[in-house]
Amino acid sequence: MIKAIKSGDNDNVATLLSSVKKNCDIEVFNKNKFIEKIKSKSAVPFGHKIAITGIKSGSKILKYNESIGTAKKKILKGSLVHINEIQSQFDLNNKIIKNKNYKIKIIDFKKKIRNILKIYIKNKEILTVLENYFLEAQLKNIKSHGIKRLPLIIERIQNKSINIKPKIKKKWEGSKLTIDADNTLGHYAMILAISEIKKNINKKKTISCIIKRSTHFGYSGYYSSKIADFDCISFVTSNGPSLMSPIGFKEPIVSNSPLSISAKIQGNKFFELDLATSVSSRAKINNDIKSSGIIKENLLINNAGNPTNDIKEFDESFLMPMQNYKGFALALGLEILTGVLSNGPILNEVKHKDKSSTNKENISHFIFAIKGNYKKKIKSLIKIIENSKTQKKIRAQWPGQKRFMSLKNNYKNNFFIIDEVENEILNKYL
Repeated sequence: MIKAIKSGDNDNVATLLSSVKKNCDIEVFNKNKFIEKIKSKSAVPFGHKIAITGIKSGSKILKYNESIGTAKKKILKGSLVHINEIQSQFDLNNKIIKNKNYKIKIIDFKKKIRNILKIYIKNKEILTVLENYFLEAQLKNIKSHGIKRLPLIIERIQNKSINIKPKIKKKWEGSKLTIDADNTLGHYAMILAISEIKKNINKKKTISCIIKRSTHFGYSGYYSSKIADFDCISFVTSNGPSLMSPIGFKEPIVSNSPLSISAKIQGNKFFELDLATSVSSRAKINNDIKSSGIIKENLLINNAGNPTNDIKEFDESFLMPMQNYKGFALALGLEILTGVLSNGPILNEVKHKDKSSTNKENISHFIFAIKGNYKKKIKSLIKIIENSKTQKKIRAQWPGQKRFMSLKNNYKNNFFIIDEVENEILNKYL
């Protein structure tokens, strides 16, 4: 039987725990107690709201016993309740905060970021690795993993929870490379691994690499595409602190582990699949709260095990996996390739850097590189996709296309756009 959760005693909507078609029977629960059975009047997607009473036009939509908006029209019991049916309370009473944007020349950004890093990092190799990483993240418009991460990195360098004088150990066993990163920056550990892969891939043809005792490395596509530049198909992933569980769990179990798969198309144009196993990240959700005052639905689970978009529950909530249990299972599989394979910390054994900047993360990364003559085939794959019938509003047809276009245009213009927060960070530390 399909279930829906009613979050407050006075609510007139409930959240579906799976998708339903028209005329499906749905059991509505509140605090794990069965309330009633209703029948769907329309198809309703997983995680969306369904009316559990008839709602008149102009009436309040109640969730968590609070009004989340007003009905734009009459809503029948059992019908979908979404943006077409609701005038949000935020739209009626508030103004969206607009973030001011600034243009910055590439050469000026490089000077500023290098001058900042020089204050805190004396190791020139580590400094250059981080400088190159931040530049590409900004040029590709990857805001969640760009210089907004810089203050935390600086803080962690200052309190020595990141080691910038590491004694790196490398060990080859056939085509398997193991690196002990000595708790240095994950960015640096990954670039060292990629350097080893570059030197050995022609001889070994396939290489697996396990990196242990490392820290957060940013966005994984940065590394998988660097490996793909050696005419390889590459796979990159990492574990991290427990941030995510599916509906029904009352605590986070696994990291929303990133995974990326890359293949070179031509020049600096890469197929670059890069995603996390959660629907969104806490950083993105927090940015939404700051800019619009709301949390989108189907992103978070509260400590009662139910979906929530209540800002009051944000701090105690955890991330929802993509496709719920499928994303959860995938993240656990990636944990086997990282924490289990490296014999390092797993799941809640991994310390959370965002909860305390003094925590030593001790996380693990995994790389798999396959040398191959695939250029004609990957170009054919891209050509088939680009020649297919697509709607004009689609921003990208294949993974990595949007990032490639952003990189290409920013280099052509010789500048890129930063927002108010990024501008403050660049000026704060100089």
